[in-house]
Amino acid sequence: MDAIAVGSRILETADNEVVWLAPRLSLVFTLQYSIIEKSKVCIESGVCVRGIVDFSCADIDILQKLLDAGQDAHHVLTTSGYLWW
Repeated sequence: MDAIAVGSRILETADNEVVWLAPRLSLVFTLQYSIIEKSKVCIESGVCVRGIVDFSCADIDILQKLLDAGQDAHHVLTTSGYLWW
């Protein structure tokens, strides 16, 4: 939970670019801790928000919310699944 608090604070104070690398499980926390809304505010103020995370088809709804917030998505199929950035 400390990492989420720090990440949330980074989004609140960013002025140029935020790049994040997170495990798949962290996608669930983006909904619970308003990370998507904070990302949207950053993007709307001109901050570039990018992330790399592995995901599965079960995560499509969360990824759609990130897209709706303004993040770009690119994916690549790897031997262990999909990566998104």
